[in-house]
Amino acid sequence: MKDGLAKKKAEVSNARLGYSFKPKDTFITNITPYLGATYQLMGTQVKAGIGDLNATIDLELDEISPAAGVFIQLSNNMTLMVETTWGTKDSVAIDIGYRF
Repeated sequence: MKDGLAKKKAEVSNARLGYSFKPKDTFITNITPYLGATYQLMGTQVKAGIGDLNATIDLELDEISPAAGVFIQLSNNMTLMVETTWGTKDSVAIDIGYRF
């Protein structure tokens, strides 16, 4: 391929609504189950040539996916978040973090 060029753009927004509560006598200090939605706008454009043939490929994604998950704050400032989205693009995410 000669003179190849690729452009990418992406926007992701999350909205969540949940209820937070504190369990008794555990190492978990806070639990927040939630429902929400994820908006994704992504685009890719690839231009390239092979010999005398030039090609342009455009791929776009513009969708809103429902989401559900739980955010857990553990002792020692550690956090755990598990979230799933479904629709035309299913996903599961697990995030372990530290709050300071």
